[in-house]
Amino acid sequence: MKTTVSIHSIDEIDALKQCGVSGLMVGLKGFQSGCDGVFSLDDLYTLKQKCDENELDLMVLINRLYFDEEIEALNEAVKEVLNLGCRILYCDPAVYLAAEQNEKVSQLVYDASTLMCNSLDVQLMQDLGLDSVVLSREITLDEICEISKKVSGKTIVQVYGYQVMAHSKRHFLRNYMKEINKNLNLEDRRDLTLIETTRTGRMPILEEKDGCRIYTDYVLCALKELALMKEAGVDEVMLDGLFIERNEYVSAVQTFNEVLNGKDAQEAYLKLKEINNAYGEGYMYTKTNLVKVEGERG
Repeated sequence: MKTTVSIHSIDEIDALKQCGVSGLMVGLKGFQSGCDGVFSLDDLYTLKQKCDENELDLMVLINRLYFDEEIEALNEAVKEVLNLGCRILYCDPAVYLAAEQNEKVSQLVYDASTLMCNSLDVQLMQDLGLDSVVLSREITLDEICEISKKVSGKTIVQVYGYQVMAHSKRHFLRNYMKEINKNLNLEDRRDLTLIETTRTGRMPILEEKDGCRIYTDYVLCALKELALMKEAGVDEVMLDGLFIERNEYVSAVQTFNEVLNGKDAQEAYLKLKEINNAYGEGYMYTKTNLVKVEGERG
């Protein structure tokens, strides 16, 4: 099972390499959404060289939705990244079409966030010739395993990091600053959180060019589930360090790889919870409340 982890800066590569990771993931500046580390196209050349020297795979997130006026620039960016030999994680079909024009769809990773919930949908995308498909973050461990056993292509699961709870194209922070007459630019800030009146947990909030995202007040930490995922045929797991203190993040990455190499998962999970009690299991054991009863209409 491969482990792909986000990085915030090139300086982190050595420490993460020592943790035994398989690859790194970063966002391409201007084309990314909700990424831990964001790099320009020029920086990607340096980063790719560093990855090659360390025998690491590099996955570039070109993962937002694009408008007509952006397509020309998008096509050029996709071509450049593919020619570098990187995989591209995407959700907009425009990225697929750009890769198809360059006959390199096999370097694509499809991540539609909430849509990949059953084996038929996943297989449909895999049959397009993609490298792999990221399963929905809102399905249970049983569903993850069932899908991975049924499909013939590669599946990826996020096992660590904050999860998006709400996403809107509206710029909530900018609009709020206008409402209270404050001249304060909060775009691209990674240190902002919200607290609801009925909760105590802090929910990270990130506003970018394409809108605003609000994240869970817990950090998904699916350590205890790794063995079952591996047995079911999950090919790759992703760890996302967005909003997480860097020493804590590197420690978590190391722990995940230790568990993959035989360390007791329960013991490792409890040790991580000593560092951050906000770790949780996400939807691994919680089915959606929108279950449609067989035969029901409406």
